[in-house]
Amino acid sequence: MADIPVRVAVRVRPTSTREKSESAQPCVVCFEEQNQVSVNGKMFAFDNVFDTTASQENVYDACAAPMLEYLFKGYNCTLLAYGQTGSGKTYTMGTEETADSISSERRGIITRMVDAIFEQIGLSALYSVSVSMLEIYEERVIDLLTPSRDNLQIREMKGTVFVQGLSSERVSSLATTMQQLEKGSLLRSKGETAMNDKSSRSHAIFTVTIEKLPGKDGEGGCFRSKLHLVDLAGSEKLKKTQAEGERMREGIKINEGLLALGNVIAALAEAGGSTRHIPYRDSKITRLLQDSLGGNSYTVMIACVSPADTNAEETLSTLRYADRTKKIKNKPIVNVDPSVAMVESLRAELAAVKHELAMIKTGKQPLLESSILARTECLEKELAEANSTIRSLNLRLAEEVAGRSIFVEQLFAATQAYETLKQRMRAAIEEKTEESELLRLLEVSFSKHSVIQDDEQQAEEIDKEKESQCEEDDSDEATSDPAYVTEFAEKQSALSRKFASLLDEIRNKERAFEVTEQSKAQLEKMREAHEAELEELQAKLAAIERERDDLQAQLRGTSIHHKLSEDRRRRLHELEKEIDANRKRIKELKRIERENAKLQEHAKKLTQEIQELKKLRVKMARQMKSEEAKFRKWKLNADRELMQIKNRERKREAEVAREKQMTAQQLAVYRRKYEEASACNRRLQQMLVKGSVKPHSQRGGQQLITFLENELDIAFSTAEARDHCEVLIEQRKALSQQLRKMQERRNKLAREPSRKKRTSK
Repeated sequence: MADIPVRVAVRVRPTSTREKSESAQPCVVCFEEQNQVSVNGKMFAFDNVFDTTASQENVYDACAAPMLEYLFKGYNCTLLAYGQTGSGKTYTMGTEETADSISSERRGIITRMVDAIFEQIGLSALYSVSVSMLEIYEERVIDLLTPSRDNLQIREMKGTVFVQGLSSERVSSLATTMQQLEKGSLLRSKGETAMNDKSSRSHAIFTVTIEKLPGKDGEGGCFRSKLHLVDLAGSEKLKKTQAEGERMREGIKINEGLLALGNVIAALAEAGGSTRHIPYRDSKITRLLQDSLGGNSYTVMIACVSPADTNAEETLSTLRYADRTKKIKNKPIVNVDPSVAMVESLRAELAAVKHELAMIKTGKQPLLESSILARTECLEKELAEANSTIRSLNLRLAEEVAGRSIFVEQLFAATQAYETLKQRMRAAIEEKTEESELLRLLEVSFSKHSVIQDDEQQAEEIDKEKESQCEEDDSDEATSDPAYVTEFAEKQSALSRKFASLLDEIRNKERAFEVTEQSKAQLEKMREAHEAELEELQAKLAAIERERDDLQAQLRGTSIHHKLSEDRRRRLHELEKEIDANRKRIKELKRIERENAKLQEHAKKLTQEIQELKKLRVKMARQMKSEEAKFRKWKLNADRELMQIKNRERKREAEVAREKQMTAQQLAVYRRKYEEASACNRRLQQMLVKGSVKPHSQRGGQQLITFLENELDIAFSTAEARDHCEVLIEQRKALSQQLRKMQERRNKLAREPSRKKRTSK
């Protein structure tokens, strides 16, 4: 297998609450598309760069997920997190996670990789998975999956480094693996420092071992691969962590181990292909990572850094270590059991011999040899063509790399120009009053005699601004609202939906009115058809009633002839039935007339409602036109303000250009003075050398003393500059607290005029 470089990624964590309270400023700039990061102007390029907004899933997909393919091919893989204490190593790796965080979006690399391993294995019985976990605490190797705290020994056999007596637990799912991880995390050494509430006090290595067994017929590849997930303890400065006693001893041991790791990385980076000695045995952590750094493993290193300028020195040191790690070359090989490999090779050789024997028995050996020769010649031609193609592609690749480097430089310059322009535009959009207030606050923080006077002046200006704002009309208020466009779009959308529902309601009312009119017309036809029938029935009913009355009178007046009276009673009974039938018919006709009247009333009501809805439709259309006109007016004002901002930006660019010119002139003056001083110094040294009468050995000693004095001066200047930097950081903390107090006072003064104004109203 060819040499494979170690892949290096950098992750910048968000600014912590403590750093914000200290007014720490960001000193790290990430260029994710170019995979570059800048710290105080120093550029570094890596395989992956993640800024403060990167999620756990982004880091896993870019760094850890590609390793699964090599893991299931039988290669060893290592992923380690390196960085300053409190830089997010444990969070990135997920070493402290529990079984309850299996489905969390913030879960780390360990949980995600184990989940992917078991998902790829599925229900196959050919795989066996086991895990182990250890920590290196004060140069002692401790097994974290057993309650014993015994110091384990590191052994080496046939070029392979292992820990004697380290326990290994079989796991069958993500849940059982997380139980083992949680058990080991609880036993890991942790403590509290001034920089981290839960600081890891040891290096932890979580190892997942995958064994692939042969199939039923002995076919298929067999391997034993290991995945090492390393969570290194963070480098510490005792002055920042304020560690004492046991914590101080732990920090010293951690720094010693990381120093040994740095020496190994530096030696591997400088060695290249030479046989230079690599100091793996200087520390336990470097001994265990021997295969991961320059050995049999696919290795990925994630350098975790802080964006704050208070940690700029540690961040720069971490990036330098990571930059050296890129130069390390590993030589991964497939981890196969020697006996299984021998069986596989013998089986392949036996199959080839059987095939050749069968060809000889069938008499096809000459044909086979000729076909092999022809195939060999064809393959040689293809190989020659492939070599020529590779040479041409290499030339093109060199040209592309050269062009790409130029393009990257141009892109970096354009990116810096874009960032500068964006900052200028952001500064131009800010209100001028806020800038003046901030400047006054800064002047107050440095002045001791004019605090009360400046505060009263700010209060008066705020009161004037509020009075001027109260005198503005509604349209000006709309133009000052940055969310007015969104509000207008939402209002127009709501009006459109309301207008559409109103149109639907009008259409429904009109359809109901048409149905009512049709029913009314049908009833009108029925009424006209039955009106004559009603008059006829009423006349007939009156005649029948008169006849009935006559018969009743005749029945009361006579009782002579019995048969005649019976006929009259029968006739009377028939007349009463006919009268009842006519009355029912008359009642039905009157009911139809009442329904007709109700329909007429309902039609009248629908007509009124339709008229009202049409008036509302006209009103809403006018309202929409009014809102559109108001929005056009607002857009005109906004465009005018944008033109003013652009004009101010052009003026500001002109001022910046003038300042650059003045700075260049001053720099030229300073350079000329520096050259004059250097020339004078050289002349003075020449005069001292000429005037010296000491022997040659003494002159050599004097040169050595001068060199040492210069080195001491440089070291003293460096220490003095570092002390000045720390003093300035402390001054910035004090000034930020003072500025925060002044801002609270300004807000209090800003609220008082508004309360007075409300009480006066």
